[in-house]
Amino acid sequence: MKLRGNIILKKLDRYIGIPIIRLVSAFHKKRKLPKNIERVAILLTPAIGDTILTQTLLRDIKQHDPFVHITLFLPGNMVETAKLIGNSDEIIPLNYSAVVKAIKTIREKEYDVFIDAGQWTRLSALFTFFSRAKHTRGFETSGQHRHFGYDEAVHHNDAVHEIINFKNLQWGRFEEKANYPRIEFTSASAKDDKRVVIHTKPGGVKSHLKEWDNKNWVSVIQHLSAKGFSIYLTGSKDDASSLQELIGICGGNNVINASGRTLTETAELIRNSFLMISVNTGIMHLAAAVGCNLIALHGPTNFLRWGPLNKNSISIQSTYHSAPCLNLGFEYDCKDRTGECMKMVSKQAVIEAIDTFIAAKESAQ
Repeated sequence: MKLRGNIILKKLDRYIGIPIIRLVSAFHKKRKLPKNIERVAILLTPAIGDTILTQTLLRDIKQHDPFVHITLFLPGNMVETAKLIGNSDEIIPLNYSAVVKAIKTIREKEYDVFIDAGQWTRLSALFTFFSRAKHTRGFETSGQHRHFGYDEAVHHNDAVHEIINFKNLQWGRFEEKANYPRIEFTSASAKDDKRVVIHTKPGGVKSHLKEWDNKNWVSVIQHLSAKGFSIYLTGSKDDASSLQELIGICGGNNVINASGRTLTETAELIRNSFLMISVNTGIMHLAAAVGCNLIALHGPTNFLRWGPLNKNSISIQSTYHSAPCLNLGFEYDCKDRTGECMKMVSKQAVIEAIDTFIAAKESAQ
């Protein structure tokens, strides 16, 4: 069952999850952090971007104590992402919709600390509550009523980048600097300075409201083609037909449909390319983590909260009057239902950003 963007599951999570959390937490006595921490479990969300961003939490824990054993619990479709970000010792997939079975899996081992990295779901808070951990911690997120069962609730701050929030799930004071996630590859491969990767398809709830019009993509692709670049369009298997339509509109010259590749294959493609252009979605964070030049398009999403932090990235924010409006990813307070927010992402600004990277490359030669 698809977890992200499932409206029915979201409603069940809220209207059934909140009363259950309230009920079970009434019998919970808060426990202190153990003095000796050897085994840590972290429950991750079903989102590529969030999983990549949690690398900063994993890395800080490992740097603080390299001998701490870290287990990751996450949906099966996130296993490849978890392997890419590294810094864990064990990865256990969970079927989040099979609640009883998932809880049994979590309870098979006892952990010193169990961290819920979810920002709003009550289900992950319940999984954490029913773990056999000696100490649990997770986010207290405004309006979500999910934090009552944790031993320590960490304030989720909507005024900082999400990396800072994930770092704050740590115990004690670790590294203060918010280093952006970095995906390292052991294999060496040649970089193609005449290849640009484009990702047009966002994920999550109401993802169509984060899409940029194909007319804009055509203009960008034509600009790149005129400068001699080959363009690869990435996406899921489900995106293949729509991406092929875009290629048809462009005339097909130097444009390749690269949809349906694994996340690892996509990461390799991006890291060996000159430039990545993407809407705000998980693949955008993947591009930043592999160190590719990046142009990120932000409509309802706030680049200060969810944008790339690597130095070789340019974020372009919509000029729509109520943008940005997203905090957790589903609020859409601007009531935009027609994609007006993304329409106000400047095509000219994207083209100018492309030329900025090209000029920098030429001056370095």
